[in-house]
Amino acid sequence: MKYLVKKKKIISSNEKKNLKFLRRKIYIISDLKKSKKIKASDFLHIRSNNGVYSSFESKILGKKIKASIKKGFLKIKDIKKI
Repeated sequence: MKYLVKKKKIISSNEKKNLKFLRRKIYIISDLKKSKKIKASDFLHIRSNNGVYSSFESKILGKKIKASIKKGFLKIKDIKKI
């Protein structure tokens, strides 16, 4: 099978910045208590169908938690005023 174009796709600098966040969700590493502020060390970015997209990371950092959260995927309803 022959292809019309034999060039490799060139990834732009903007695409490189977003590669980490594409199709990834925020996963809480350990249990968090009520009213604790969320820090970057509290979560990871994991590919999944559940949870909040990683693109919301900047809006989530520093926010307080409404109720205690067990280890797992973060949900919007768990955070105070995004």
